[in-house]
Formats: sequence, structure tokens, C-alpha cells
Amino acid sequence: MSEELSSLLFCCLILFYKTEAVSSLSQPRSIEYAECGADLDLKWVYDKTKIIDSITWFSIGNTELKIASYVPNLGFSIIKNAKYLPIQESRFMYIFGEGSAGVKIKGVKLADESQIKVVIDFIDLQSLQYVTAIKVIVSPVPTETRLPAFSFAELEASSVEFVCTFKSLPEPKIMWFGNGKQFEFNSFKSVMANNFKGYSLCDSYQIESSLVLMNINLGDSQNISCSTSILAYDKITSVQSTIFQVGYKPGKLLPSSLKFSDASVSGGSYSTLTCKADAIPLPTFEVYRDSYFLVSGSADYAGSFVYTVGPVKFYDDGIYTCKITNMYGTENLTVVLNVTVVPQFWGDNLSDITISLGDSLNIPCRIYGDPLLQNSMWMKLNGPKTVFDQKITEVLSNKTVSFRINNLYIEKTVINDSGVYQCIGYNFLGNVTVAVNVQLIFSPQLAATNLANAVLSSDNSIYTYYCIVIGFPKPTIKWSVKNKLLATTNQTLLEEFLYNYWKITSTIKISLSWDFFGELQCDSINGFDRNISVKAVLKFPYKPFVNLTSNVSTIIIDGLPAVSVSMDTSLQLTCIVQGYDLMTVKWYRDNITISNQVDFGPVINSSDLGYIQSSSLLIRLSLDENFKVYKCVSNTSAGETESILKIYVLYGGITKPLGGVICFKFQTDAFLDWQIFYSQPISTVKWAMLNEDGSEKFIIGKLTNRNVISASMKSSHYDYDTTTVLGLYIKNVSFDDEGWYSVSIDFINSPYLMEAKAYLCVTMPPSVTVNNEIQYANVSDKVELTCQSYGDSSIQLYWLMPSFSTNSSLENKTIYQNISFAIKITSVKIQSVEIRHSGIYGCVANSSFYSVTKNITLNVRSDVLIINSSLDQPMKIILANSRVVRYCTVIAAPKVLKIEWFLNGVPISSQNLTNVVLEDGFYHNIIESLLSYNSVQKTDAGNLSCIATNELSKNFMSSIIIVQYSPETFLSANLTIKERESANFSCLSEGQPIPVLKWLLNNKTVFTNNEKVNIATNSISNVFSGTVSSNLSMVNASRNDSGEITCVADNPVNSVAKITNLNVQYPPDWKAVYNPVYVVFKRLMVLDCYVNANPPASYNWFINGTPIDNNASTYVVDSANFNNEGNYTCLPSNYLGSPGIILFTVFMLVPPENINVNCESTDPVYGDRVVTCNCTGNGRPAPEFFWTRKSDLTNTILSSSQVLIISVPYTDSDVFVCHMKNIAGTLSSLQPSAGYSVSNKSYGYLLYILIPLFIIGAVILTFLICKNKSKSSDNAILVPVNRNFVHPPSSFISGPNKKSPIINSGYIEQKEIESVEISINFGDENNLENNFSALKTESIQKKNLKHKPPVDFDLRCLENVDY
Repeated sequence: MSEELSSLLFCCLILFYKTEAVSSLSQPRSIEYAECGADLDLKWVYDKTKIIDSITWFSIGNTELKIASYVPNLGFSIIKNAKYLPIQESRFMYIFGEGSAGVKIKGVKLADESQIKVVIDFIDLQSLQYVTAIKVIVSPVPTETRLPAFSFAELEASSVEFVCTFKSLPEPKIMWFGNGKQFEFNSFKSVMANNFKGYSLCDSYQIESSLVLMNINLGDSQNISCSTSILAYDKITSVQSTIFQVGYKPGKLLPSSLKFSDASVSGGSYSTLTCKADAIPLPTFEVYRDSYFLVSGSADYAGSFVYTVGPVKFYDDGIYTCKITNMYGTENLTVVLNVTVVPQFWGDNLSDITISLGDSLNIPCRIYGDPLLQNSMWMKLNGPKTVFDQKITEVLSNKTVSFRINNLYIEKTVINDSGVYQCIGYNFLGNVTVAVNVQLIFSPQLAATNLANAVLSSDNSIYTYYCIVIGFPKPTIKWSVKNKLLATTNQTLLEEFLYNYWKITSTIKISLSWDFFGELQCDSINGFDRNISVKAVLKFPYKPFVNLTSNVSTIIIDGLPAVSVSMDTSLQLTCIVQGYDLMTVKWYRDNITISNQVDFGPVINSSDLGYIQSSSLLIRLSLDENFKVYKCVSNTSAGETESILKIYVLYGGITKPLGGVICFKFQTDAFLDWQIFYSQPISTVKWAMLNEDGSEKFIIGKLTNRNVISASMKSSHYDYDTTTVLGLYIKNVSFDDEGWYSVSIDFINSPYLMEAKAYLCVTMPPSVTVNNEIQYANVSDKVELTCQSYGDSSIQLYWLMPSFSTNSSLENKTIYQNISFAIKITSVKIQSVEIRHSGIYGCVANSSFYSVTKNITLNVRSDVLIINSSLDQPMKIILANSRVVRYCTVIAAPKVLKIEWFLNGVPISSQNLTNVVLEDGFYHNIIESLLSYNSVQKTDAGNLSCIATNELSKNFMSSIIIVQYSPETFLSANLTIKERESANFSCLSEGQPIPVLKWLLNNKTVFTNNEKVNIATNSISNVFSGTVSSNLSMVNASRNDSGEITCVADNPVNSVAKITNLNVQYPPDWKAVYNPVYVVFKRLMVLDCYVNANPPASYNWFINGTPIDNNASTYVVDSANFNNEGNYTCLPSNYLGSPGIILFTVFMLVPPENINVNCESTDPVYGDRVVTCNCTGNGRPAPEFFWTRKSDLTNTILSSSQVLIISVPYTDSDVFVCHMKNIAGTLSSLQPSAGYSVSNKSYGYLLYILIPLFIIGAVILTFLICKNKSKSSDNAILVPVNRNFVHPPSSFISGPNKKSPIINSGYIEQKEIESVEISINFGDENNLENNFSALKTESIQKKNLKHKPPVDFDLRCLENVDY
């Protein structure tokens, strides 16, 4: 026994262990829906403490195929011949490891629909397996064809159609709603449902549905929405909506609403014209005066438009027309406005006038008034008191207003016409004065001068000249000689303003010197293109200027100008002479006059210079010309002047470098070498450094007879080469060594000197400068970047520029350059700069030995620009709780400092913001700012703005965001009232779109307005939300109105129900009881006094007038006896009252009992026998007796008799049964002791065999009958049962279709009794009590049952059947 117990315990432990592993598995649903394109993660979780044997994946189609497996220590493998191809794609990933197994699919496709099975095998544990079907869906989304935000139709139109289109997978269901209530297909509004266009759009269906409203009236204005859903899945819904407005032309319904007020005003005041009309939609207004358009605008909330005229002018007088228009028509209304005006100036105010001298002057003075003007005139206030002729013209006379134009007209103005003029107009109401200042302007005019051409005498050395000019504005005077301005030192100036112009006098004193010879000029200007200029040529004798030059360079030798020329060459000498008056020119050679070989040119007469003459002399050089001095001499009446030139003839030469430039790097050794040729011995060689003017700065060294003699304090700095060339070494050169160097040669026995020069150039890195190292420019500006470099003459400049160089050009130029030094400039020019031109521009300067770079940083600035945004639509509708991303893409230079989002002017928290840098340039950037709502709420509605800022500017873009959200509903509290009192409930709901409210009772009955119920609804809404309130008023409330009062708020987003309770209280009802009430002896007695009452009634019980200690609605006696008979009184009540007493008269019943059958018979051997049986028993009331054969219990052979007398043939045998019945029950005598058997003696011996067989068969038959719940059995009691209630075994009555008070298990009800036979096998009385708990029948109804039955009855077959 212990071994069996241990085995059982072990099995139970294993079963528990395996069960634990199974229950720990967290599994996907049997069907997983995946959004097309989204990722799907199927994951099964198990207890990771369990040891895995293997994980296997299967694909289930027509057959089950193994597609992959995972075995610890062996790894993961894909079955190569697996036919489920998607599993082998890279988008599929298998999950295996500690605690989980599954499949991940990236970017679900329609082809991924399948069934996946995962089997997890554990060591020593049961396997886990699960099958999941993958269904691919496309959530319903609107297509390009969608409902507009607003729709319109004219009143009484025949129809209007709305069309919305969605696409989804699988095919969605489309429903139409008006103000949240679904349209019925059979209503007068025609709905073309199922008008589908089913074709594939990205593996989805596109569904189109139309709603047609017929016979349009004002009540059709509503919020129309079209929603779609896929019912098989979790909430996947898309909604389109439009606000539909039924309208009519102005005044169509209410012609009396068309109004336009009239008015009469005086000039200078204000007039208000009001135009009003009834129209839907609200109309626009246009106001005209005498057919001239004045203003337009929209109606206010009352349909009115106000136009204010003022301050009223004369021209405001006239017929005003108000044009009232909406999309359905136009109405025109007119009104007359009369204006009275004191004289006023008409038109633009007169301003000061500036005109040129000689032009005509015409100033119109426009004056109007009502009544008619009497006169108008012009007057001059300053200057000469001249009243000008007046040209008066009456140009218009409209009604009582007069207009006058009085022109101040001067055909040709003169200087004295400048001044202030006044125009005066008047009538008897008053006068008006307008003034204007007239200023004449003219260029300078010469008033006087003494300047004239003259030949001056040198006797008077000082001369005075003057110029007098007039003009306006004030002129200036300047003096010049030979177009060169003279200093103001010797000038005097007098300025006078003569009423309306300036007079300027300028005087200058000059002395007779060469500076004043020529053209003297007096110029005057005052800002006009025209000016005056007075000129005179002044001449006087002066000593001539003489300049003697040659065709070779002139040098200074021994203080005299000289030329050194090689022998056997030609020398051209030129003498240029300038002077005044008559001049003579002569040539001299060593003071001897030369007359031949001289070529005299013509005499030129110059007004600025005097006389000029040129002459030349050609000389062929030979030794005879060596050291000769040539002289050119000229004289005038003022004196004589000469110019000389000495000639040296050279006999040798020096080459290399002969005036060249040689450059060396700073702090390196330099070598200058000269090669010479000569015809006679050298006496001395001298090296020297020269000044800029060519003179010797210092002598470096001398060579005499090939011996170098140092003559410089810097002797250690130099070295010499005297072998084959005349070389000069300069050690470690610096900038102090830069300059001209010369070598000069003296020849023995010769006065001639040979000299050559070379320039030593010392180089360092070039110096580079730029105009601005950091330069700023605005987009589209013209930009020039300039770089300047100086250094040795080999400098070359170029640019290193950013890769983006569109619209740019280069320009290089040399500012200065000599043999050793250069200044150069290079420029980058960009005609129209762009943001991407920003960057670093490198200017590179390359020379012989160096390269230097200088950078310019160009920053191109621009305003902040929003180049892309989801706020580009003025209005956007969003569904609450949805995920929304708004974006704003910004470009700016300088770079964007920040991008902020505001909702209704309030900054939005940064936790919802993400900024992505799309492009990060040198000076600019492009940033995309994302505003994300994982679940958008109604508080997110409003004016959404994106504001981008950099250090220079900011920009923004905004859009109205409408969030459609589920109704938010508030309902008044629970209410308790008395019957026939009134009840009031209030329901307030807010939502977008505005909700529609309805009232329900107990979630079934819909409240509507009637004599008892009144529902009043009001609403107010704006573009962001709508609020609707509803008051439910109920009069004369009854108990049937008690229950749950539900307010349902419905809009296209959701339907929300709020519940409150109405408790209608009433006094207890009266209850009728049928008496007497029969109770079976020793059975359960239940008296039920329960009545309907609210609040529940309290109960008082009395028996025969004596109070009973019982406050329940029922009075129960477990085993009733005759002491319980009597009159019972029940009094129910609550605080509202009592219906009176309820009387129960109890009468005790005893079912039939103690049945006994005694029989006597004759016993002949053959023939009939007479049998007499007497059946006795008792009961209350006295039972009725009847007889049947056992073979036919349903056929009564004798009724209403206790005695049975029957003749039985001797060949027959039978069993006779006696039955007793009263209203309490029925009893039969099927026991052998109670029945009587008659048999044929000839076959008597068979009875000893048949009877036991019969008994055995009866027992077997009874068992089978009980098993099958047969309706008839031995010892049966026929019990009529009310099918509406459950009766205990103690409440047996008989008689079909009788009305009787039945005592049952706590429930009393007056009903028609239907007889139903129920077979019950009795044993003894105790067994009856113990084994019967209830009799259950079909169609049991319980009405208003407040108490649980004290005994729960059940119908069963008893096993202890006794025969």
C-alpha cells in the first residue's frame, strides 16, 4: 500500500512540475494582426530555469513542414528544403535563448500571411507548443478624394451628394453619421451604399461611398461624417467629416430683415450707415456712393455691417448703395446722405512751391461750401503788394454745395514773384484761408566783373580782379589759373540775401609771377547743371626756360650735367626754350658759337606758356669730342637763360650684370660679378653702394694693381674676386644690403671713367594683407574679397576657395613693380552671393623662395527661412489619442540658434521636440524640428506655431490644429423622489465635433418628448470644441420609471454613456390571498406576505389577533401540525403608508395513509370466482377510493368505492390495485399484502415459478425506469404541479385546472394549475423528507421574488423502492 501511495505521489509531482512549465508560457493570440509594413514580434516566454532539449519551428499549410530548429550546444539551423520561403528571407529573425522563443518579421508583407507553430521540448518535461496565424492588415486611411472641411447647399435644393473614399485591408465597412447619428438606408435621405471600387492599391482595397440628401431644408445643416472600421480587429477606425451648412440668399426667408439706415449730417461730423440682412451663410457687404465703390466687409454675428463716414466732407453727399451678397444671391439697398458744409479747402493741402525762374505759375485754390460760396480771392502777404488777376471757375454745383477754383496764374515768372500767397473763400457760415510760399530758383547769373584779356606791364606788380553773381540757392565762386584752383589766401568774399535771391561778390589779388601767367578763370555754381564761368588770358614778359638734353641718359660729373658715350657713336642734343615776349636761341661748343649743324623748329604760341621753340644738334663722337662742353642760350626782354652738357667718350665696357637685378634669400651669401673690356690699363677699380639718387653711399673697397684696399668699416662683411672678374661677395645678406651697387674703373693715363651698376635684391616671405579677415554679406549681395601682397618682383597670387564657387570671378592686377619689388592685388568677385558661398578663402602669395597664405572668412547672412513645414495648411483636423508628428524645416545663416514651438502663444515643452540637423554648413545650417505627440489630447488644439531664430532674425509658420476627441460628459447625481413627483436631470457634454445627446431608461427605453417627459437641449461651439447641455424633466413619475437613467453622448469619435439612478418611492401594494390556505400535516408551512414597496416594507404578524415575533415577509413553520391552524394577519408598511391587513386562513391537510386491502373469494375447482375486496385508509380531508388492474393502471374499473366485488373466470388471473386520493396526495396499494391475486388452479404450480420471475423482472424494469427518469413507477403518487413555481414535497394537491391556494416553499401565487404527473417512489415518510429537496419543472418563472427558497428541491429516483 505504501508503494502505491509513493508512486501516486511521484506522478502527481511530475504532473505538477509539467503543469507549472506549461502555465508559465506567455503566448501570442491565436491570430495576430500585423499592420502592412510594420514589424511583427511573436514571442513565447517560458520558465528559463527549465532545461531546453530543443526548439522547432513549423510552417503550417496543407501540410506541416519543419522550417528551423535550435538545439543547445549544436546551435541554430534552417531546413534547406523548407518550402516556407519567407522564413528564409533576411527580414525574418528567429528568437531562441533563455526564457523565450519566437519569430521577428521586419516590414510585414501580404505574402507573410501564414501559420507559425513553435514547439519547445524540455528535458524530462512535457513539450510546449503553440500555433499563431498571421493576418496582414492595412488600417483604413482616407485617400486623396475626401470630404472637404466645409460643405454648402442652397435651401430647397433637390439634392446634395457627399463622397468619401478609404483604402484598407481587408475591405472595410463604411457608415454615415449626421451629428453623430447614423443615417438609415430607408430614410428619405438616399444613401448609395456598396458603391465600391474594389481594386488593389498597395495590396489594399479602395472603397468609395456616397451620401445623397434630398429636398434640402434648414434642418439638414449638420456635421456629416463618414467613418470606416474593420470589425475583426482591435479598434481600427478612420473618420472624415464635413460641416454641412444649408443656406439661402439675403432676405429670402425674412424680407423684412433687409434694412439700410439713412442720415443727414453737417460737414465735419460723423455719419454711421448700418446695413443688415438675414442670410445663411452670413453675407458680405459692399458700399457704393453714386456708383463709386467705397468699402467692403463681412457681417457681424447679427448679420449687420456698419460703415462710418467722417469727418464728413462735401463729396460724401450722395446716394449710397449697400450691396448684400452671399453665394446664393445679391440684394441692393439705397439711402440718401445730405451734407451741409462751411467753406473748406478741397483736395490735397497746398504745399510750398519751388519753380525755376521764367516758368509759369498756376496754383488752383479749390474751396467748397454749402450754402453757395459768395466769393474767393488771392493776396500776396510779403514783398510788393500786388494783387494778381484771378481766374475764377465754378466747376460743380451739386444740390446746395458749391465748388470754386480760383487759380493764381503767372505766365512767366520773374525774380520778384517769389513770396507768400493767400487764398481766401467765404460764405455766411464762415471763411477758410490757405497760404502757400512760392520760391523761384535759378542758376548763377553774372552781375559784374573786371576780368578781361590783357598784356600786363611789369611796372605794377599787384593787380586786383572781381566777380559779382546772383542766384538761388546761394552760389559759390572759385578762382583758377591754367585750370588749377588758387588758394583763398588772397581772396575776399561778400554774401548778401536780397529778399528772394543771393548776391555774391568775390575779389582776388595777383602778383606778376610765372604762377599767374595764362588763363585766369572765375567760376560760380549753386547746384544746377548750368553754371557761369568768366575767363581772361593774362600775359607779361618773363625770363625763358632752357632745357638741354640728349638721346642718352644724363649724369652729373664734377657738378655738371654730362653724358658718357662710346666712341664712334652719334649723339643727338635737343634744346627746348620757353618764354615771353620775343626770344633768341644760340648754341655754343666750349663757348664758341655753332651755326652749322643746328636745326631750329617752329615757334609755338601758347596762351598758358608763352612762346615755345625747339632746336637740335647731331654730333658724331670721336676723341676730339671728349670733355667738350655744349651750351644752349636764350633771352627775352626780361633776361637771359642757358643750359650746358659735358660729353665724355668711353673706350671700354663693363658687362654682367650691367644694371640687372640679382635676388638672394635673406641671411645667405650674395655674389655680384662684373666682366670688363677696355683698351688701356686699369688704374683703379672701386666698389661702392649707392644712394637712391645714384650718389655713393659708401665705398666698399678699391683695387689698385690687383691689391684690394678696404675702404669700408664693414670690411669683414665683404670679400672680393680679382682674378678673372671683378666680383663682390656680400656675406649673410640682410635688408641693409639691399640696393644699388656700382663698380667704377679708372684707366691709366686717361681721364675717363667706366661705371656699371647692379641691384641686389634681398627676399623674405611676401607680406600679405586682406581687406577683412572676417567679412559679412547678405544673400544676393555683390561681394568682393581683396588680397594685397608685396615682396620681390616675382610674386604670384592665387586663391584657395570653397568648392561652391558659382557666379564668382577672379581679377589680378599689379599696383607697383620695379626691378626688385612689386605690389600686387587679387580679388574674388561674386555677383550674387549665396549661403553656400560661406567659407574660408585662402589668398596664396608665391615668390622665388617663399609661399605665404592669408585667409578671409566669408559669412553670408540670410533671414531665417522655413522651407518645408506640415503647418502649410491653414487648418488640420486630428483624432484624439492618435500619434501625431508636426515638422518644420528651417535654413538660416548665421546658423539657427533655436527652433521653438508655441501653442496659442505658450511655449511647448522640449520633451516633445526633436531637432535633426539635415545640413551643417560653414556658416549656415538646415534643421528639421519635429514635434511629436504619442497621444494627442484636446488641450493640444489651437494655433500651433513654429518659430525659428538666429542672431539676426526670426521667422514663423502657424496652423490651426483641431483635435477631434471623445465626448466628456457630466451627469447629475442619483435622485430619490416619491411617486407622482417630478424628476429633473442635467447632462453636459463637451467634444469635437459637438456631441449629440440622448436619454435612456434602464439602457433600453429611449426618452422622447411627450406629455410626461420634456427634453430641452442647448449647444454652443467653436472651431475647437462644442458643448451641449440637455435637461430631462419628468412629471408624475411612477415606480416603473425607477432605474438607471443614462445620458449617451455621441460624436464620430466615440459614444460615451453616463449613468445615474432614479429611485421612485411608493407605499406597499395590497395583496390578495385565496383562502383557505391548505398546509400538509408535518410538512413545511410558508405564508408569503411579500408586497411591492419602496423603500421595502416592514412586516407585523398576528395569529388569531395575537402578535407573532416575526418581522420577515414570510412566516415559516418547518413541521406544521393542527396547532398551526387559524387566522394569520400580516400588516406590511413603510414610511409612506400601509395597504392594510392581509389575511391567511390556514387549514391542515393529511395525505392518504395506512392503506389496507382485505379480500375474500369463493374457491371452486372450475368456473368463475367471486372476489370481494375491502380497501381502508385515512386522510384529511377524507380520501376518495378507486380501483384499477395492475396490468392497466390508467383505466379505472371502479371509482368512489372502498369495496370491489368482481367475478373472475377460473382460467384468468390478475392483480387488482386500490387507490386513495385527496387534495393532499394520492396513495396506491401495489404491495403484495395490499393487492389481491386471482389465478387458475390448473396452472397454480406455475405461479411458484412465474411470480419470482415477475418480481425479479419488475425490479430490473424499475431500475431501468429510474435510470431513464420514466414518468411511471410502482407506488406512484400523481402530483399536479404549477409550472410557474417550485413546490416542496409537502404541498401536494390534485385536481386539474383548479384555483387553489398552494402552500409551497415560500412563494404564494394565484395561478391556473396545470396537472402534471410526476412519478415519485415512496419509501417511508422519513425517506420522503430526506431524499426530496425540490421538484423542478420546465418553464419556471420567478416574479418579484425577494427571498431565497428555504429548501432547494431536486427531483430524483429513490433507490430504496419497496414492493
